[in-house]
Amino acid sequence: IHNPNAKIGIIYFGTSSYAAQETVDLLKEKNILVNEMRMLSFPFSNEVKQFIDQHEQIFVIEQNRDAQFRSLLMIELDINPNKLLKVLQYNGMPITAAFIYQSMMSQIK
Repeated sequence: IHNPNAKIGIIYFGTSSYAAQETVDLLKEKNILVNEMRMLSFPFSNEVKQFIDQHEQIFVIEQNRDAQFRSLLMIELDINPNKLLKVLQYNGMPITAAFIYQSMMSQIK
């Protein structure tokens, strides 16, 4: 469900999906509106660019040290790197909602 009043978006994929969705619920409890997009494929569709353009901040959740997914978004869609905020965990353990939540809260404007 897309909330037109949300200024924050999150993009995630793969095994981070459940933790990302739980994080959205945690943020709602703090009255922080967030829209989410689960990525399924590359190359990116026009909807991905539109989603990014509709939000002030986009959190890119991934489990890769070099943030390769974020880099693909910047390169393929010509996105300002300052708009795409990193939420990275790459210690070999599954990413958790608590980790995503803390990372986002430290970067939300």
